[in-house]
Amino acid sequence: MTVAIESAYTVFDPNEGAGFSPGVPIVATPLQNMAKNHNFMRARFTPPIFYALNAAGLSHSAGTSTNLIAGFIPGHADSQGLTVEIVAKISSGGGYAYVNLGGTSQTMAISGSSYAKYTTTFTSTSTGTSSIKVGTTHPTISIASVIAYWVPYSGTIADTIQSSGFRWCQNSEFANTEPLTVEQANRFLEMPRLVLSKVPQNLFSLYGNLTEARGFSPTDQGQTADTFAYLHRSKLSIRFKSLLSFVMCSVGPSGSQVRLTLRDQNFQETELTLNASATSLPANPSGTFTPTTGTLDNIDPGLYDFTVEIKSGTAGTAHSLYSLAVNQYQVTT
Repeated sequence: MTVAIESAYTVFDPNEGAGFSPGVPIVATPLQNMAKNHNFMRARFTPPIFYALNAAGLSHSAGTSTNLIAGFIPGHADSQGLTVEIVAKISSGGGYAYVNLGGTSQTMAISGSSYAKYTTTFTSTSTGTSSIKVGTTHPTISIASVIAYWVPYSGTIADTIQSSGFRWCQNSEFANTEPLTVEQANRFLEMPRLVLSKVPQNLFSLYGNLTEARGFSPTDQGQTADTFAYLHRSKLSIRFKSLLSFVMCSVGPSGSQVRLTLRDQNFQETELTLNASATSLPANPSGTFTPTTGTLDNIDPGLYDFTVEIKSGTAGTAHSLYSLAVNQYQVTT
């Protein structure tokens, strides 16, 4: 069977009119509205998962395809599609920007000397972590920003159970002559937990130009970034995907590390240390990136100060951090 995704959220009050009233049989309309919203919320929960910004624009001096940004897209249980938008311009000549996701590349012809948005879409993604590389074929192309987000479901789709465990609702299941089953009620209750725990979303990201070798050479910790984030949900599982190995993130001698510190409003600290595993960037543009990952679980809601510190394993030899993504998941305990 199939299910039709609504084009908008249905706003209604189940306690007014023909709604839920004590001692009165439940009518179908509010349940059907709940079913529509149940499907709509799953279909339209498409948070960004990759983001990079450089107001001055990223470019290179080579005359061939060159990677400018590299990172990772976490696995999606339902292999949902991914849309990538870039803002770019070209000062002269002709060329392309490209996005390589897990080995599959798509190109966008860049035209115009003013910044404009260009979009490409991958119809499906992997259930495991995939590398993402963004680059250009021409040195006069400049990229100001990149954002990637999950493709929303729309139109009519199959109503089979998703791999994440999500179950779509059929309006026909709710009628004045039909009972409200425990399974149907549980389906409504389960939707928020499944969506927030199974659909990855990016909390913040740090990315550097792969063509610029900027690093930190002392063997003591040196702060390289500081930002704030407000965690508004309880019992979060925050997964730090620090792209510190090979391609996507950090390049440095053995023993190089990145330390992440979360400091809450009471100045209580939680730390995570990640080790770099690459001594050089991989071949350009087809080299393989390997992620370094870590997890901090059950972080309480509130305002946090995130600091990122980097150190080299060998004095005088630079350790360069090229990308760091912090992805947020809702978990239950």
